[in-house]
Amino acid sequence: MLGPEDLSRRGSVGVMRYGVVCGRARFAFAFSLLGVLVAAGVPAVASADSFSWSAPIALVRTGGLQSLTVVSCSSATQCTAVDASGQEVTFNPSSPVSPNPVTIERVPLEGVSCASGTQCTAVDYSGHEVTFDPTSGTVNAAGVKSIDPGQAFAGVACASATQCTAIDGNGSEVTFDPTSGTVNAAGVTSIDPGQDLTALACASGTQCTAVDITGDEVTFDPTSGTVNAAGVKSIDPSVALTAMACPSGTQCTGVDQSGNEVTFDPTSGTVNAAGVKSIDPGQYLHGMACASAAQCTGVDYGASEVTFDPTSGTVNAAGVKSIDPGQPVRAVACASGTQCTAVDNSGSEVTFDPTSGTVNAAGVTSIDTGQTLRGVACASGTQCTAVDSGASEVTFDPTSGIVNAAGVTSID
Repeated sequence: MLGPEDLSRRGSVGVMRYGVVCGRARFAFAFSLLGVLVAAGVPAVASADSFSWSAPIALVRTGGLQSLTVVSCSSATQCTAVDASGQEVTFNPSSPVSPNPVTIERVPLEGVSCASGTQCTAVDYSGHEVTFDPTSGTVNAAGVKSIDPGQAFAGVACASATQCTAIDGNGSEVTFDPTSGTVNAAGVTSIDPGQDLTALACASGTQCTAVDITGDEVTFDPTSGTVNAAGVKSIDPSVALTAMACPSGTQCTGVDQSGNEVTFDPTSGTVNAAGVKSIDPGQYLHGMACASAAQCTGVDYGASEVTFDPTSGTVNAAGVKSIDPGQPVRAVACASGTQCTAVDNSGSEVTFDPTSGTVNAAGVTSIDTGQTLRGVACASGTQCTAVDSGASEVTFDPTSGIVNAAGVTSID
């Protein structure tokens, strides 16, 4: 999930992707953890593209900081992250020990999905997939496979150990067997011609839903690439959808860059009776988590949270509540219907009750001083793990804000 400051750059071979291009927005798949472009002084608007790409070069990583782009946790004791240098690193969030990153690709990785604790699949900016064992970093016998030549992937979701689906920046999907890298008979299939797809969720092995930068959704059968009878449906006209969650095969909810939510039935593309509802007027909703089909929580760049019933679009009695004054809130995870944890741009976490917007007794707690926390996942109500722009992870108890004995640990 990208912020308004994130940028995207196209090269002749691939894409160095950081979100919004002048005149054309691009948003990464759920849980993207981006590099520190803003901190580095990159301007907020990209100039005309003048980049070129060299051939891949061998890299030797002996230290330094890498920007983690995505993290996926197969259990409370195993997480795998990939970085912008084509490396993966697997660690135990309850006791990280600064493991060595392993190069699995020579092109920046964009997304990762783990079908099990011993199988993860990543996709990159140049149409490749690579499947590996996160416990060892060993790439499977298929190696790095080209499955959508020349296209930048937006993300990947694996319905099983033998079926993954990826979406790209040109409105296409491709479904493949990650154990062999073999694309299914449908091949690369256009499902939303010419549009940047921004998020993907697969309710089952025969139903996936994607949303795009123009406010459309498209639901399809990944085994055939066939779009359902509804076709490409406009659900939030002319507004970029920034995050999406599907609590079931008949309900998905998206949030956008203008503070709206929209809930729809992906089987028909029909927006529910509530329609597009303003839940956080004028704010850029940056992340969202749904504790149930009747409760979702969004966080914005204005330091606030808003919890609502997606079936009606009704914001709860708490309204839009400031939970982290003065800080852009980047991501949120909800361990239950009464506990959500958000992380911000200054290395702090804040845990709150979404039913009231009340911050817990720990308050806003610094867990990774001075770092931009890019994402958070909670394995339980007493354990959350966040990753930062300096290639570190930090695991903490959200009920107290206390960081575990491992502290802030460099994992890449």
